[in-house]
Amino acid sequence: MARKSNKAKLNLTAEQKYNLVKLSQARTVPLQEVQRSSILLKYADGLGISVIAKELNTTRATVYKCINKALSMGIDAALKDIYHRPYEPIITEEAKNWVISLACTKPKSLGYAAEFWTRHSLAQHVKSNALANGHPCLQKANKATIHRIISAHPIRPDKIAYYCCSRDPDFDKKMHEVLMVYREVSMNQGNSENSLPIITVSVDEKPGVQKLLIIWLKIFYQAQTKIREYYEIINIKGWEPSQFWHPLICKMGMLLPKFMTDIAVGSL
Repeated sequence: MARKSNKAKLNLTAEQKYNLVKLSQARTVPLQEVQRSSILLKYADGLGISVIAKELNTTRATVYKCINKALSMGIDAALKDIYHRPYEPIITEEAKNWVISLACTKPKSLGYAAEFWTRHSLAQHVKSNALANGHPCLQKANKATIHRIISAHPIRPDKIAYYCCSRDPDFDKKMHEVLMVYREVSMNQGNSENSLPIITVSVDEKPGVQKLLIIWLKIFYQAQTKIREYYEIINIKGWEPSQFWHPLICKMGMLLPKFMTDIAVGSL
């Protein structure tokens, strides 16, 4: 017969018992919380420590620890692990901030040929220069350490979505001229003395404009192929080509200017 425990009774309210029963039957919570809720329910029902450990297939030390925490700190604290840090952190906050500042600095400014840092290159630089910068705790830092430091910081220099570097020495002068043009346009539009409206069209070497040119050339070559096919049919029928160019093109559903048809005819 098991010896009766001398520990205090665990009194549960109806709401606490309902929550523990629900938690003990849950399948989406951590297993340790399910086990601890079952321990508390069985102890509240009057079962002994050894009986609880045997029924739940666990150790007496685990049961004692859960019950002691519940009696001293409450039910909610007994279900969760208390945050603890067995050792003080070796890497100081100053050292972490130094790594972040290095990650935000271009490698070219430090004498490297690369434009961006890799984990390996940044780790090598940190290990080589940690002692000279007063951070001896980073002398053995590897890629994993650098990754944890950067990932834990809200500034992510390794997550660059767009990178633009101006290599034109006259960029500031050109920028000033372009801004003055836009300002002149806005002033002319706001001037009510002009009776006629002023329409300004700005065309720059943008990828969208270049893409439109590629699409136009593709449509032109497709139309040229169709025109060549109809030209052969017209020759076979013995018709006059000039009488059928425009109706045939409209039948194809292509609204091509007349100069495009002239170019297509000239290239045949």
